Amino acid sequence: MMRFAGDDVRAARALIDAVLESGVTLFDTAAIYGGAFGDAETLLGRVFAESPALRDRIVLATKAGIVRSVPYDSATDYLEAALEASLRRLGTDRVDL
Repeated sequence: MMRFAGDDVRAARALIDAVLESGVTLFDTAAIYGGAFGDAETLLGRVFAESPALRDRIVLATKAGIVRSVPYDSATDYLEAALEASLRRLGTDRVDL
């Protein structure tokens, strides 16, 4: 999902469908992926909003820890906040990995 970006939800859904049809079910995202911070997760969340059943067809992973002004932040408070932010952007109540 590193290069997953843009505003075209229809094109994003078509890409996801093609990936699923090829047998890929693990979608690995992160807050730093996309054109700007959070963009890939936000776009994927918009796809989920239009097609809620799609969420159950994939294994969803996300990561955190890279902060612009700090190379890495693995503090518990930061990681908990980052996960909550990812869940909001993704429009889901869970990540699988």
